[in-house]
Amino acid sequence: VFGSSASCEQCATLAAARAMNTTVVAITTDALHYVSSGTAGTSVLLAAVDATPGDDSRPTAAVLESLSDAMLANHTVVSQDVVVLHALASAGGAVHDGFAEALQMVGARIAGA
Repeated sequence: VFGSSASCEQCATLAAARAMNTTVVAITTDALHYVSSGTAGTSVLLAAVDATPGDDSRPTAAVLESLSDAMLANHTVVSQDVVVLHALASAGGAVHDGFAEALQMVGARIAGA
């Protein structure tokens, strides 16, 4: 959907996901790892949203948690956060606990800019 398979060149499973026939679990794990370690921005989480099948909400909840943790640590770019939140909402992630709080964090950072 987002063309995010090439968004992180240092993320092996993300950059070559189609060629490697990488699993959803591997893509999600890589995306969450790179964001939590600060290696990549939150936009990499789009790869996890892209890879998540519509009937499995566990990766979506993990992406939301990773995004929230990165925002709380102030290791994010607000514009990337907005895009990831939009992707999560489009994928049904707005129903997860913590979505409203993540949205409020983005709003507070925009208001404080």
